[in-house]
Amino acid sequence: MRYLVIISAFFLLSFCIASIACGQGKASLPHIIWISFEELSGVTFRPGDSIIKTPALNRVVKQSLWFENAYAMAAAAIPSQAGIQSGLYPTTFGAMHQSSGNGGENAVLPGKHHWLVEEMRMKGYFTMQFGQHSLKLPPSIWQMSYNDSRFLTDTLSYQLKRVAAQTPVFLHIRLAAPTNEALGKYAVSDKVRLPHYFADNAEAKQEWQNAYRRAAFANEQLGKIWEILEKQQGLLSKSYVFVFGENGFRCSCAPQLLYEENIRVPLLVRTPEGKAAHVKKIVSLADLMPTTLAIAKVNTGLSFPGLHLINSKQAHTAVVTSSDRINEHPDRIRAVRSGSLKYIRNFRKDLPFIPYHLLQENCSHRLLAEAAPNSSIVLLTKSIKPIEELYDLSKDPWEQQNLANHPDYQNDLQRMRNYCDHWVNATGDLGGLTEAAMRAMLWKSTSQPVSQEPHFAKTKDNKISISSPTEGAAILYRLDWENEWHYYTRPITLQPGMTISAKSVKHGLRESKEITVKFSSGR
Repeated sequence: MRYLVIISAFFLLSFCIASIACGQGKASLPHIIWISFEELSGVTFRPGDSIIKTPALNRVVKQSLWFENAYAMAAAAIPSQAGIQSGLYPTTFGAMHQSSGNGGENAVLPGKHHWLVEEMRMKGYFTMQFGQHSLKLPPSIWQMSYNDSRFLTDTLSYQLKRVAAQTPVFLHIRLAAPTNEALGKYAVSDKVRLPHYFADNAEAKQEWQNAYRRAAFANEQLGKIWEILEKQQGLLSKSYVFVFGENGFRCSCAPQLLYEENIRVPLLVRTPEGKAAHVKKIVSLADLMPTTLAIAKVNTGLSFPGLHLINSKQAHTAVVTSSDRINEHPDRIRAVRSGSLKYIRNFRKDLPFIPYHLLQENCSHRLLAEAAPNSSIVLLTKSIKPIEELYDLSKDPWEQQNLANHPDYQNDLQRMRNYCDHWVNATGDLGGLTEAAMRAMLWKSTSQPVSQEPHFAKTKDNKISISSPTEGAAILYRLDWENEWHYYTRPITLQPGMTISAKSVKHGLRESKEITVKFSSGR
């Protein structure tokens, strides 16, 4: 019932947004609003769809840039979140396994890279979130955070005072995928075309209809959020609003698949001008962070694989999506989309398409199709993986015919193969390592390293600055009368007798020892 948190927060959000809109803020910086959905496919959530009605989506499309060909960076939810929040492919820093972003023990952000919300906070944005994030982000990085509706009324008055400050806002509203039990109220047409690897039976149809029900849920919640935004006079004219799915449809029998319904996601961007356009170029969710940073005028001096979404002169040659271990099920698959072609590389041909425990439960016979021997579907049901798959989406949008062995497509196959190889090397794809070897490489040790202790220094204007020798580490601090940790962004004004405690934290490293310093006087 996690999604109910967001529903309960709608009336509070309207007050928060009203406070933001009334504030003068920094005139040169717009508000930036992210509205994201877990497990929302661009195949099932698209304007004018005949299977479900999408009035809210249709309304938003009329005032937004609609990127029809947007792809997630990863098939699973947590790796996708790690990629979105870092602006890096999760395979680059060890975040590609479904459980790695949650525990944080495997993934280590490289060098001076920070999470997006950290960059926005350091720029001076007031950071707000509604909904739960699975990533292990630094405590207190969100200045306003609602994870559970039980605590909203207790904190509303205090938080509204903070939101009303005259500052630009970065707001992320994240809606988790509702459970199948909660989807029953959404009506879906029986005339659904099933993915090619599904059986034509009631159970398979129910699975695919639930994907459309998640789209109906997304449309309903988007409508409520958008109504709140539109009612705040002048807010949308001062804001960039991003609406997107974090990852696509997740098949219960084969969650690691990289077919279109699994990795193509909805993506809309409303600019302050409200310009509408149907954009058909291929884009990636890797583009979200560099676009947001550019809008916020943040110059990190770092390199990101993504491009500026709103800059029409920039375009990808190809985009890549990854799939690795999902919970206890290992795998390594990469998909490349370029033009009308889709290439899939199955690195682990020793593993079946369907995880072993699901094979034992006979899931394939209940859900997945039995196919003719010459069909690509049989590769799923027989649990035989080809090393390569190639599809021409302009002729075969449902990816039914694998063209990897077709004589007319050998040049295309070689080109896509070369791009995949180049991407693996250029981005530092760690998927080929065992997790133990990956940890040792990222940690540069056999044991998890510790962030170095923070350093205190007094500035010329009688303030205390705090830094960490650990590259890319964040500083958390608190004063002697406080229990809550604060995210350090600027020097602290020194008061007589002040005591400051601080520690250094970095994703993937153990936090440093807490250092406490008492300053005897203000000078």
